[in-house]
Amino acid sequence: MNMRHLSLLALAVAMPWHGDATAASAQAIMPPPGLYRIDLEATQTRADVKAKVQVKRDGATGTQHVHGSNLGGTYDWNDPGSGPQTRCIKTSSPDVGYAMEAAALAACPNQTEKVIGTNILVHTSQCPDTTMTTRYTKIDGQTWDVETRVDKVNKPGPPDIGGMQTSLAMMAKSAPTQAQRDKATKLLASLPAEQAKINQQYADQLAKLEAAAAHTKDPASKALFQKRIADMQQQAVPGGPPLPVNESMVVKEHWTRIANFCGPNGGPQP
Repeated sequence: MNMRHLSLLALAVAMPWHGDATAASAQAIMPPPGLYRIDLEATQTRADVKAKVQVKRDGATGTQHVHGSNLGGTYDWNDPGSGPQTRCIKTSSPDVGYAMEAAALAACPNQTEKVIGTNILVHTSQCPDTTMTTRYTKIDGQTWDVETRVDKVNKPGPPDIGGMQTSLAMMAKSAPTQAQRDKATKLLASLPAEQAKINQQYADQLAKLEAAAAHTKDPASKALFQKRIADMQQQAVPGGPPLPVNESMVVKEHWTRIANFCGPNGGPQP
């Protein structure tokens, strides 16, 4: 999984921020502290390379099936899993989800939410190049459906992974296990080098296209090179239409409450 995919996934599992107007009703809808089994279905698409990845994971065993397609064809693979897929919502010290809630708010303060009836909460985050909408549906006192959609638009210039910095910093500080904190710390430290690598790859590709466009004598080839250069350098026109969505992810989770408390490492209480 590349850094860009990790960025989307990090957003997709962030918990919502609750404004004062709906705090009480939102609190009644959200899963209370405890241990939850998470069944998951996710679909990610990339318009620029016509790629699509679908993942289905069984929360009881961790078994998952992946189906993907892109310009090169299709593929399928099965992962036997590593055991139950759980998420711990603690009563005091924040877990990854609540740490990322604060990170999401700090990185993207334009947040709104709406309570529908007595069992649905819809939370939306509008960021410069990303829109995330999460819909929480309380089925009963033991089960919830959580659907998150993340849309990323094309941005001028090379892909920017700087948006991961706040989330990773919070995870490095507040993730429930030392292994998770260590992993987040390592990823955080690698961001500048990864961004530099991305910037260099972008610059090299752009230079090759510009050189090819300058040297070709074929009008059709020149037009093709110029179109690819324009696509890489595209700018949003003030007052014009928004940039097209290039990457989307829809994550559907089914939460089942399996314990009222979590153990010291985020697992079942001993």
